[in-house]
Amino acid sequence: KVVAASAGVATHTIELSNLVAGDLPFNGRGDFYITVECAQNPPMTTSLAEHKDPKAVHFPEVITLRVRDSAVEKPVRIRVWELQIVGSDLICEVHFSTMNIVRWARDTQHPIKRFAMTPEDRSFEVATPPWIALEFSFPRQDVRALDTLHNSGSTVRTGTYSRQVGGGGPYM
Repeated sequence: KVVAASAGVATHTIELSNLVAGDLPFNGRGDFYITVECAQNPPMTTSLAEHKDPKAVHFPEVITLRVRDSAVEKPVRIRVWELQIVGSDLICEVHFSTMNIVRWARDTQHPIKRFAMTPEDRSFEVATPPWIALEFSFPRQDVRALDTLHNSGSTVRTGTYSRQVGGGGPYM
C-alpha cells in the first residue's frame, strides 16, 4: 500500500488536528463550525463552537482524511460556517491540493500551519484576513492502529488511551 500511495494510486490517511479559526469576518459572538470536503467523500463537520468570539475559535476534533498524492485529485476544501436559527451562513474558506497536504503531513519539524482564508462576504471590512491554523499528521490519534490492520474486516478492534505514572500512552 505504501508504494501505491506514493504513486498516487492508493490513499494516504492524514489527520487534521488543533484546528483554530481566527479573525473571522463576523460581528459579535457566533456559533461556528467547520466543514471539510475531500474527494468524493461526504463533508466532515466539527462540533459547534457556541457563542464564541470570532477573534479565535478552537475546535477539539481530529478529522481524518484519505487523500491521493496526485495532481489530478480534487482539492480539499475547508469552510467555516456560522449557524443561524434557520440554516447556516458561509463565513470563509480555503482550498488545499492533496499533494501539499501529504507534504505538510511529512513535515514533523513544523506540523502546525497557518493559512489565510477567503471571506465569503468581500464587502465586510476587517483589519486582518480570516485565517485557519491546523496540524497535519499521519495517524497517531487512533490507538487501535486501524490503518495497519490487514484483515477481511470481520475483526473488531478496540483500544483505550491511558496516561500512567512514569510513562503512559496507548495500550491494547
